Amino acid sequence: SGPSKGSRPQVSAATAAPEPLRAPPPAGCRKACTFWQLLKLVACLGLDLFGDATYFFPGIGEAADVAYAPVQGIALMMLFRSMGISAIGFTEELLPFTDFIPTATLAWILDSFF
Repeated sequence: SGPSKGSRPQVSAATAAPEPLRAPPPAGCRKACTFWQLLKLVACLGLDLFGDATYFFPGIGEAADVAYAPVQGIALMMLFRSMGISAIGFTEELLPFTDFIPTATLAWILDSFF
């Protein structure tokens, strides 16, 4: 008996058309040099520079870091969609004398090249 009216014949995996090959996502310089990645780099440099700016205000620097830590964490979450990177950035801003670490820029390098 053949297929009933209105039903589609069964296609086995051996006779099915192969899926088209997809190009791998860009990596390395091909990814890093796109407009959006370069814009993300500018944002990361800005985040790191603003975090370092608290050194220019003796006495209120570490207090400003406590206020800036959530901003850094949220911005990193928005940029990289990673709780890990966000938590590292937040923690780095809270810990005293760690502002010199360019957390956002390092995250951009990881995102772009690894």
